[in-house]
Formats: sequence, C-alpha cells, structure tokens
Amino acid sequence: SAKFYGPIAWRDWVSCRKGAGLPQIPGVDKRKFDILEDLSGQQVGSWFSGPGGGAYRTETLRLSHGRTLGEILGLMSGATAAKSRHTLHLYSAHDWTILPIHKMLQPSRLVPYPKFCSELTLELLKEKGEGGKHYVRVLFGSGTLGPGE
Repeated sequence: SAKFYGPIAWRDWVSCRKGAGLPQIPGVDKRKFDILEDLSGQQVGSWFSGPGGGAYRTETLRLSHGRTLGEILGLMSGATAAKSRHTLHLYSAHDWTILPIHKMLQPSRLVPYPKFCSELTLELLKEKGEGGKHYVRVLFGSGTLGPGE
C-alpha cells in the first residue's frame, strides 16, 4: 500500500507534524513541502480523472461524492423555493471529500490538494431587489472561485 499512496502518505505525515507544531522531518522545508502538496494533488486527481478521460471522470465523481453534492444542491433548491426554514447547513469532511467535490464544481481546472484544515464553502445568495435571482458563490481556502479559476 505504500507504493499506492506514495506522496499522499508522506504529505499526511508531514502535514500532521506541521499542524501539531512538532519539529519537521530533517530536510523538509517549505519548498519541498509545496512540491509534495503538488504531487499529492496530482496523484489523487488522477484517481478521480482516470485513464478514460471525461466519461470515467464523471462516473467516478458521481459514484464517490455525487450523493453528497446532490444533497447540498437539494437543500439550496429548497431554500430558493422557501421550503426550508434552515439558513445554515454545516458539513465536516476530510480532504477525500473536499477534493472530489471541488473537482465537480471546477471541472476544467486542476484542483489543488486541500491544505491542512482547508475549507470549502458554498453560499446561496440572492441579488438585491424585487425578483432578484439566486446564485451560488464557492469559496475555497481564502479566495472566491469563479468560472475557470
């Protein structure tokens, strides 16, 4: 399994040490950690993209996390029709959930591996004024994701 997980296993080990405030493994500096992050993102991204391209990717993402995204979108749909009295829904997830959902929301983009304690936020907003349309704003980490970003 070490060959299968490779960079991801090392990334998790280094991230946990960093998050706990422990001394880093000798020889690991910020530059090397950033390289490890990129390699991990590419590795996991390849699992969800697969050798078959578009059709394989769509099916893999749908089977792995389509139900979760469908539930979120269903709650938003209910809120736009005023069928829900709830205004906030929180989900707690690991990188293995954040990354594929992020890929579903940004299909044309190379999605970065989520940093330690990352946050993916989906906000349902409404334009001001009578008859304002609803729209979804997606935030990842500290920035807003727009189309193609």
